[in-house]
Amino acid sequence: MTSCKSAPRRGGMVRNVIHLGLGQLATTILTILLSATLARTLGPSDFGLLYLLTSIATFAYVVVDWGHGPFIIRETARHPERSGDLLGTALAVRTAAALIACSVAVATTWLLGYDVRTCVLTGVLILGWLPQYLGLSFGWVFRGRERMDRDAVLNVVLKSPV
Repeated sequence: MTSCKSAPRRGGMVRNVIHLGLGQLATTILTILLSATLARTLGPSDFGLLYLLTSIATFAYVVVDWGHGPFIIRETARHPERSGDLLGTALAVRTAAALIACSVAVATTWLLGYDVRTCVLTGVLILGWLPQYLGLSFGWVFRGRERMDRDAVLNVVLKSPV
């Protein structure tokens, strides 16, 4: 006999779509406000540097994320009792991959001839994003258990500037 806590909630596809849509809307609004505030505060030169650093870090995390999400979601849906093991392994792998990607990104910016400030800030940004990316991994388990409400809240909270 399985407990209710391990069984996913069923019958809420519309509810799940609404939760994810509202979460996406909220994070989009937060992103627009943050970008506008940063652009006005930093000025053109520093905002351009931030854009470069964000592009490098985003690419690094594309490599870090490579394929984990769909696998964790699928396996959590199939075997909810394994979700802790799956999440723990994903967190360890993502941390190791992020550290490797950070080293490669910093070395690459240095080899491309960027100044020391840009190289250091590349590493700082990639490492600074690590807690958020690890936190977002919990959303995969929420999705596998059909708890898009928790996934949406997690996304909004982790992407809030507060």
